Amino acid sequence: MASRGAGSAALGAVLVALAAAGACESRPEIAQRGDGGGTSSAAGGHAGAATGGGGAAGSFSSGGGGHAPAPVYLGVTPTPAHVGSGESTAAERLEAVLTVRAIGTRAVVLPVRWHDLDVAALGGAIDAAHAAGLRVVVDLMLVDRWANALPASLAASHWDTPEVESALVAAIDAITGHAPEVLLFGRELNRYLDAHPDEVTALQSLLGTACTRAAEAAPPPLTGVGLGYAGESPASPSYALEALGSAVGFSFLPALGEPLLVPVTAPAQALDVMLALAGGRPVVLERVGMGTSAALGGSEAQQAQFFDALFAALGPRRARLPYVNLHELADPPADACAAYLATQGEPVTSPLGEYLCSDGLESASGASRAAWSEVVAGAAAFAAP
Repeated sequence: MASRGAGSAALGAVLVALAAAGACESRPEIAQRGDGGGTSSAAGGHAGAATGGGGAAGSFSSGGGGHAPAPVYLGVTPTPAHVGSGESTAAERLEAVLTVRAIGTRAVVLPVRWHDLDVAALGGAIDAAHAAGLRVVVDLMLVDRWANALPASLAASHWDTPEVESALVAAIDAITGHAPEVLLFGRELNRYLDAHPDEVTALQSLLGTACTRAAEAAPPPLTGVGLGYAGESPASPSYALEALGSAVGFSFLPALGEPLLVPVTAPAQALDVMLALAGGRPVVLERVGMGTSAALGGSEAQQAQFFDALFAALGPRRARLPYVNLHELADPPADACAAYLATQGEPVTSPLGEYLCSDGLESASGASRAAWSEVVAGAAAFAAP
């Protein structure tokens, strides 16, 4: 699944869907979905209109006083609704992309584990996204939370060896040749280092080299390291990774991995923690979501409340939060979720699995959750500038 760290096949599917995304302008039924009317589709009938002209959207502050507000480029990971085993169909993937484009999303996150990197496929996806009018955040994941993503040819090497550095520099040069707006290195790298403290120094060195190399591109992307923050207090150690590059990436999934979801009604406090840790650099929220699993005490209502509060908190902080990506459109099918959790050494029934398999704005079958209307309103509120 692309949302879990796409391989070349999944990125190729995203490429096809993005290339066709301009067709959303001729698909008004997608932008006009609602529970009480309009036309439904295979991805489910979402509440609210894409214009989101009323309701919560009017309550979001634009910030900046009398000055023009800073742009916030919103994305939604377009995980397609799909029931059953096997890969989603091209039609399902296209429907997912059209759905998130129709509400006014302006950015896309393309995550790829280093050992799955297909430079041609990723470059094509970046180019297609740009052609569709989207800004692009690439996360070249050296690690994905607890999983090491070194290519098989380098599996016996340490992070700070010449062959690893040379291979990473070549990958960076190939990716930056397609001019993504943001290039991050790793997802929840602090969690990985919590479990592998003997690798801290070597990874710090490699990541410093990576950020420096990316900054030499023309034009240079925002670049930095992806950290995880789940609302813990105090924040987990960051291993000084926030000091690398020109931005800091975060996965913000409140209470991820905990046995019980504590209602998060004030994400503003969490945003302030991340902004403070970034020390003046912009923060890229590459994954923001809330699980709904009843096994964790979650619910659709709690998820909706979270997103309503999140969009309200973004307004006065938007100057330092240029990219916000919501995770994700639909829950992944059971087999895809199990496959991802296997990379983390976790069963589907673990707290991590219950969370990540239930954080979609739709169920896996495409049934909308209550949070969708909050997202539609938030996308409208941040549609400009």
